[in-house]
Amino acid sequence: MITQCPQCRQKVRVEQDGNYRCPVCKTIFTFAHSAPPPTDKPADVLPQCERCHKQPAVAVCAECGLFVCTVCSREEAEERRICHQHSLEAHPVEMFKALARTPVKAFGSLVSGSQFVNYALLYGLILAGISLTIQSLEYVILPSPVEQLVTILNVGLFNDLDFDMTNSGWSLVEIIALSPLSLLVTLIMKVLIAHLGFRLVGAGRKGLTGTFKVVMYAQTTALLAVIPYLGGMLYVLGELTYIVIGGAKVHRVSYGRSAAGVLLPSLFFILALVGAAILIAYFFSSVVPSITDSGTLI
Repeated sequence: MITQCPQCRQKVRVEQDGNYRCPVCKTIFTFAHSAPPPTDKPADVLPQCERCHKQPAVAVCAECGLFVCTVCSREEAEERRICHQHSLEAHPVEMFKALARTPVKAFGSLVSGSQFVNYALLYGLILAGISLTIQSLEYVILPSPVEQLVTILNVGLFNDLDFDMTNSGWSLVEIIALSPLSLLVTLIMKVLIAHLGFRLVGAGRKGLTGTFKVVMYAQTTALLAVIPYLGGMLYVLGELTYIVIGGAKVHRVSYGRSAAGVLLPSLFFILALVGAAILIAYFFSSVVPSITDSGTLI
């Protein structure tokens, strides 16, 4: 009977089950007639990933038991990996619950790369749309603080003021039709501004995609808009807080650096407004009087 040495693949003649020494490499091996033939792969090497069927597997998913590679899975804890299909991002409702309860842990579980970007976009659009709808209904149903103040004062100077949007030139159909587009543009601008801030402070290691997910999932705080009058302000503050947390977890930086990245664009914007106000004030205080004195202004 002929078998092969498991070490050097040399053919070895054997008579019965037992221990044999290879005549070439001197390795001692056990031959059992019922044992499967030796293979080229060591016993501890896992097969191909059962998700992508391209990369070699590195572990077994703790949820479904499939062989998974590093691309198709993430490490949840020491010696524990799960498929991206079991990630919170693949389940928007569970993602919302996690972000509402433990945002630090939820942002830390985001999958790097472009996977689930479409989920993040829909998540952000839906919650921002809910916030816009709530604030619009609040504007229609509840009188604004300005209206209440005018009503209380009952000053004749304000009698001709009209707070009704029906005369604004925009129909309800036009507003509803343009809302998704305006929300999308607004969210994209938020992503670009936030990523610019992260880059200014040396963050943004996970690229624009990471910042995109952070901003979209930060729209979780949009539901704070249900609070009358204060909802809009709480939404903005909550959104900035979530972007700071998400930026720190996704881009692997400290919370201080992430906060600096979020606040820097706002600071630049405020400085730009102050500069513009100074220029306008200078123009009207110096240039306009000089033109009026020269008689060229009609």
